[in-house]
Parts: sequence; structure tokens; C-alpha cells
Amino acid sequence: MNKLLMQPQPLHPLPYYDESLSGYLLRFSSENIVPPRFLYEKLDLFREKRQINSYFIDLDFLSDKDLKFLANITNNKTVDIFNMIIPKHKNLNIEFSGNLILHDDIEIIRAKVCPCCLSESEYFRKIWLLSNVTACPYHSVELMDSCIVCSEQISWRKGNIFLCRCGHRHKKSQAVLAVNVTVNFSEYVYSKCDLYNERLTFINKSDFIDCDLLTLNTMHRFLGREITTGLSMENKYKRGSITFSEYIQFQLNIIRILRLWPEGYRNFLDNLNLRIYSDLYYLEKSLIIFQSDGGNLKPLIEEYLLYVKPIKEKRAQEEEEKQKREVEEFERLIGILKDNEKELFLKRKTQGRLHIKEIGILIECQEWHIKFWIKKGLLENTAEDEFDDIVTLESFKKFKRTYITLKELQKKLNTSYSQLLRKDIIPVSGLKIDGGGMYLYRKNDIKVLLK
Repeated sequence: MNKLLMQPQPLHPLPYYDESLSGYLLRFSSENIVPPRFLYEKLDLFREKRQINSYFIDLDFLSDKDLKFLANITNNKTVDIFNMIIPKHKNLNIEFSGNLILHDDIEIIRAKVCPCCLSESEYFRKIWLLSNVTACPYHSVELMDSCIVCSEQISWRKGNIFLCRCGHRHKKSQAVLAVNVTVNFSEYVYSKCDLYNERLTFINKSDFIDCDLLTLNTMHRFLGREITTGLSMENKYKRGSITFSEYIQFQLNIIRILRLWPEGYRNFLDNLNLRIYSDLYYLEKSLIIFQSDGGNLKPLIEEYLLYVKPIKEKRAQEEEEKQKREVEEFERLIGILKDNEKELFLKRKTQGRLHIKEIGILIECQEWHIKFWIKKGLLENTAEDEFDDIVTLESFKKFKRTYITLKELQKKLNTSYSQLLRKDIIPVSGLKIDGGGMYLYRKNDIKVLLK
């Protein structure tokens, strides 16, 4: 078998213009009755691997030697083999039929096929590799990813994607009619690929947002995650958490959003009820993360900003009105407190008592200055509790007759501590005397200046 595989095989089918390389090699192996593993083992790509876990190699790097080997054994030109692969772009994206897309946009494990297309020509269309293509616009049917007889998955891990191990050929499967909007969306995706321009008339193209395939796929994946929450529906499908039919049902919701742009997207945002700050923050954060992962969510972001602008303005206005009400309420309470304080002040005054806060207002100083003077014995506190903030009116009058603050002197005489010191006028309390916070002088010491 190894020697036989070094020569061109008797049957060498020509590749179709829209055929996948992996699909072509499996078709070639089937027609020549050659187990595909013998063919794949000859590639440098699998030389160091003990077993072949997948026959999908469209995204792998093929050396010149591998390209020449495949061209020789299939009796094709090297360029024909090369044109069937999906080349990687320099910015880590991949190039698919003239479009830049992400690696995650390609389904590399499960395989989807259209039984109607297979019955016409049994080969694997490259367009079926795209995750968001779920219907065939030629026949208006759903693609299938499992055998209708035994339900076994159609997978690139198996050596034949056209014939199930139960013996059923997928081209003989009964096709399921697809929903019109799903067909329209697949038709729109087809229109982005130059493989199909001559075979389809795109009557529904104007229904969807006009953007490149990378942007469309990224929005499709982002909206799928927002609808299903947590993992995107593509990842759920790839992991087997949902069936292909469930995937199509989820996709219908996405298509309704992208259809009749931007009204569909605005209806989606309406349903999210974005009125709470945490909801706005979560959606904005998700958009930024997806954008930074290499895709393009510019249309979604721009429409989102236009949508939330009046919402944020309204919230800002409500917040401003709330703060205004809070300020008014605070001022009302302050007014009540002032009235109460005034009432208490008058009451204490009739009783011959003052609060140190009131003394502070009268001589323009802080409460802790007064407490310091009380502690030093400069202001008598005749209350039973030495820490009581009440001072008798008589004690305060005596204090006023005996002392004057530097602040009062500065107002009356426009003088300073240094000028007074040069005249041998020394304060009884202050920073450089006893650590006090305000200079205090005896009136007898400065009575000459006050005349």
C-alpha cells in the first residue's frame, strides 16, 4: 500500500472550485478505495503523530513537500491543492474566500452537509465550514450534522463524511425545510464569499446589516453569548451541550436582531431593559472585551452608544434632581438645627450659660481653642463636670474683660505677633508659649496700644 501510494491513483477526480481540501482528500480516498489514514500518514504533518485524531487539515500548514505529494498522487497541480486550503493571515486571522475571519468561525470537529447538494454532486462545500451557516440557500433546507438513521455525528474524526458507519449515505437523507429567515441569512453569508456570486441571486441582501464577514461573524457570536448567557451558543454546540436543531433555534433570535438593521438591534436592547447602572456596565464591558479579542463590533457599539445616550442623559438628570432634593432636605434640616440652636442659646442665655460653640462664634475661634484655655485655667468652667461644654455667662464676660486674641488685635491695630514681641508684649498663650493654637494677650499688657 505504501509503495502504491507513491504513484498517481487510477481515479483522480478534479476538485470543485468551492471544495474543502479535507473533503476532497476523503472523497479521493473513497473513490480509490484507499483508507484515508494511509494517505494522511504520508504527510510530514502527521509523521511524528502516533495516530490521526482528525482528518481536517484545511487550517494546518502544509509544507511544499506535502503539497507536491498530494498533487502527484491526485494527479493535480500544486496550485490546485493550495487553493483549497484556508491560509492564515499575518495578524493571526485566517483568509476565507476573500474575507478575513477568526479561527473560531470555522467548525473543525463536526461537519455539516446538505443532502440535496450531495445528491447532485457528492463533495464537501467549503462554505459549510462556517459555524453560522445552518441552511442551504440553493435548496432552502437545513444542513445536517448527524445520520438520520443511527444519529451518529458526522465528524472530521472519521474517515468518511459521506457514508455513515451504519451504511447510510447522507445524500439519501430526507432534508428538513429551513425557516425562511435562516435561509435568507445563509444566503447573505454566501454573498460575502466570492465562491458563489455567479450561482445565486441575492434578493434578501438589503434586509441585513451591510458589513464584512469578520464583523458579521463577531456580532453573531457576541449576540449568541448574550442570548444564551455564559458560553456562546457556538461553544455550547461544539461541546455537545446543545443539538444542531437547538443551535438553529438560538440562531433565529440572532437573525431577527441583525435583520432590518438597526431596528432589530434596538428591539433587542429594549428587551434587555437597560435602566440599571449594573446592566449598562455589564453590556458595555462585554462589548469592549469582544472588540479587543480581534473581532469587530463597531456597528453594535455605535448603535449601542446612540441607544443609551438618552437613557444616560435621563439617568443623569434624575441623579441631579435627586441630589438637588437631598441638598434641599439637608438645608431644611440645618435650618431646623439652627432654629433649635438659637432657641437653646436664648434659653441658656436667660439661664446665664453659654455653649463653647457659641463662644467660638462670638470670638471667632475653634472649639478646641476654648477647651485648651479652659484646661489652662484662662477661662473658668464652673460646671460640675470639667468636660462639660457649658460655660457660665459671667465666666465668659470675665474672660472678655481680661484677654484679647491676636486675631482681634490684627483687626483693630493691623499688627502682628512679631511687631508686638518687639515692643516687649508677650502673649499668655499661643504656639510658642504653651503650644496653644491661637495667641492670647492680656488686655492690661496692650492697653496703651488700644487707646
